This record gives sequence, C-alpha cells and structure tokens, in this order.
Amino acid sequence: MQKRYLILLPIAGIGCFFGLYGVAALLYPGGSQHDTKALGFSWRHNYWCNLLNETGMNGHPNPGQPFALAAMIVLSFSLGLFWFSLPRLISTGFVPRAAVHLSGMLVLIPFIFIPWVGHDIMIYLSGLVATIAMTGTLTALFLQKWYRLFTLGIFCVLLMIVNNIFYHTISLLRYLPIVQKISFVVFLGWICFVALKLYHLARRHTSTKK
Repeated sequence: MQKRYLILLPIAGIGCFFGLYGVAALLYPGGSQHDTKALGFSWRHNYWCNLLNETGMNGHPNPGQPFALAAMIVLSFSLGLFWFSLPRLISTGFVPRAAVHLSGMLVLIPFIFIPWVGHDIMIYLSGLVATIAMTGTLTALFLQKWYRLFTLGIFCVLLMIVNNIFYHTISLLRYLPIVQKISFVVFLGWICFVALKLYHLARRHTSTKK
C-alpha cells in the first residue's frame, strides 16, 4: 500500500470510533444529571464522558466502558496520525511542525484517564494541547490557501468556546450534552475533509514525481 493511503486511515478510525461509541451507548445502564434513575443512554442528557465511567449515574455497573475506552484509544491514534501527516505535507517550519506533531498525538490522551484522574483536570489539559494543535493546523491551512477548510476550522474553534461557555453557565448547562455532540460531529467531519484534501495533495505530488 502506498504511503499516501495512510492519510486516509484517520477517516477509517473516526468511523470505527463512532461504531464503538454506539455500542458503548447501547450498553450504558442509565442515569444522567437530568435524571439519575433514567435507563439507558440519553443523547439529549448524557455526555460522552459518562460512557467512560465504570458505573452509570444510576449506580449500576457500566458494561459499555471497555468499548468507550477502545473508542477513545482508536480516535487518539487516528488524530495522532492525522496531525503527524499534516505538517509533512504542508510546509510549516521545523518548530511549528514539531509542535503540531506532539500536541496532535496527545490531544485526546487525557480523556482516557478521566475515570481515574478527574474530569475537569483532564478536560483543561486536553483543551490546552488542542489549542496548540489547532493553531498550527489553521495556520497551515491558511498558508496553503485552503480557505474553506480554514473557515470551517475557525467554526470548530468557536464551537469549542461555546462548549466552555455552556459548561461554566449554570442556566445553559442542561443544553451542553446536545452542543457537545454537535461539536464532536462537526470537528471530526472537518478532520475528514482535511484528510481527504491532504490525500489529493499527496496524489498530485506523486504524479508530479512520475
């Protein structure tokens, strides 16, 4: 398999992530901040992070946790591969390239440790690392004149800010699970679009060399 096809692996990984998280959601015993006695996973009231806990918020064991952890590991690897490929195909300079490499590969690792270390600490740590990765990515897209992808990336950043506003505003907190899921889908969709663009760029480079 030619190296350029490795650029498409993050898309496959994202698809696998959604599949594993779907299984984890089906196995989640129930309970949310809205109703701790509820049965099953509520797409309206539960957070992604609820699936990572050993027990549901209703106090019952969560058999879906291994699938949720596997989903996060797959997604972490996929995004790490994406951020490894991007600076190699788009010139950003050595220091920005190294920053994007490192931060991109670490951006979701803190999520895996949420059940053991603590939710807020890991969320803030992941947010800090994601800021570095996103800054490098947006800079690269702008320099490459991929303005549509750059604009969509800015929209993803705005969604992250909205998530933080909702998280720290009591009156808006009940809407956060929905906003969080929308943000996740938009962000991962953006990653897929950029990966496809990188793939076509790599194809052009290969054709030129021939």
